[in-house]
Amino acid sequence: MNYSRNEGLSNKISENSQFFVIKSFSEEDVHKAIKYNLWSSTKNGNQTLNNSFNLTKEKGGNVYLYFSCNGSGKFAGLARMKGEVQMDKMFPFWTQDSKWPGIFEIEWLFIKDVPFREFKNFIIPMKDGEIKCVSNSRDCQEIPSKEGVEMIEIIDKYFNSNTILEHFEYYDMRQENYEKNNPIQYETLN
Repeated sequence: MNYSRNEGLSNKISENSQFFVIKSFSEEDVHKAIKYNLWSSTKNGNQTLNNSFNLTKEKGGNVYLYFSCNGSGKFAGLARMKGEVQMDKMFPFWTQDSKWPGIFEIEWLFIKDVPFREFKNFIIPMKDGEIKCVSNSRDCQEIPSKEGVEMIEIIDKYFNSNTILEHFEYYDMRQENYEKNNPIQYETLN
């Protein structure tokens, strides 16, 4: 799979779409999100994303998620929410098991490392009212529409041969070992 270019995507974004930053605690969790096309946030984050998903769906828009790992200095990709948060389900394989209730499906549009320096001109209002660079966002920070679309254009045009996919085999082996040692949890997911 090559998720490094999705040309013209920014021209296809509905004006009723919303954009959020997703901050993962680990690259390993982003690997699992890519492998299973699932994500989960905090209880409040899930509620925010679920409300946005329902609102944008009603108006013909989508919710787009810019993924980054804490301390990485880059965005690792862009995904679209495909469904509501299923609050009664839990993905059992995050690096911090049983901490993230609720899951939702995502569709990856870009999987590409783009350093934060490419977004240094994107100054947005944060949840606490401060104005900061988008790279200082916390998990589930909304990005204004204009900036959200412009960020897609930057990701699309940015040339970088590095992606999280380079480490996929390593994380797959870790996942297989984990599933072997925890077969009951794995069966509940299916």
